[in-house]
Amino acid sequence: MSALTTLRNVFWAATSLGEIVLIGYLIHRKIARSHLGLFFYLCCTVAQSASGVVTYSLFDFKSSATRNIIWGSQAVVITMRFLAACEMARRILARYAGTWAFAQRVLLIVAAGVLLYTAVFSDKHLSMMILTVDRGAELAIASFIVGLLLFARYHRLEISPLDRALSIGFSLYSCFYVINDSLLENWMEPYSGFWGFMDVITFLACLFIWIQAVRLYAPAREFVNPKSVPSDLYGALSPEVNTRLRLLNDRLAQLLRSESPRL
Repeated sequence: MSALTTLRNVFWAATSLGEIVLIGYLIHRKIARSHLGLFFYLCCTVAQSASGVVTYSLFDFKSSATRNIIWGSQAVVITMRFLAACEMARRILARYAGTWAFAQRVLLIVAAGVLLYTAVFSDKHLSMMILTVDRGAELAIASFIVGLLLFARYHRLEISPLDRALSIGFSLYSCFYVINDSLLENWMEPYSGFWGFMDVITFLACLFIWIQAVRLYAPAREFVNPKSVPSDLYGALSPEVNTRLRLLNDRLAQLLRSESPRL
């Protein structure tokens, strides 16, 4: 177990370095402002690692103070991760006001459902409550991103290479986290060391995907706002697919506008 802990700490340090490198790339390529959710999420993960080092050096590993600090910081990271995924979805769907408005409502309902499920069914201990929120949020992120990618593929929506890489990273890590959290909840003590190791490995893989995407980011590849494209030319690009998507977008926008007074 000591060898596994040492190896985990090495990869943990590599993960922190990768987060700092990615933050540096976001600032250097001048895309931190357009990806604020991802930027603040990464900053929170770096701060969480730093607070973990300080906490473990000051308090006993199994003390209540350590448990409250570690799990409290995890709650902040979960929230920022969910917001970063929402920001990515907004970047993909914002050109279609009706579709994005519908997606926003889906995300709000999912978030409320996760919190309600946690309040009703989880253990009242802080660690188990955060673990339940974590699993629910990761399941929501994974499901939403997979659905979003299928929707984009069906309607042939253009997704920038950077947002595609972010989607892959978020979905990969979220799917792993759901499985890992479920195992951790049932076998907390004997599995905790291996759980932490695999968590770090998976997140490090996601960081590699994101760093490569940000490193190759080219502003010229960003999409032109479709409002600047004449409607007849836009329809001629792919008549059947674009017409279907525009009809769906207009129908959602009309439906949401008609329901707005009751919201």
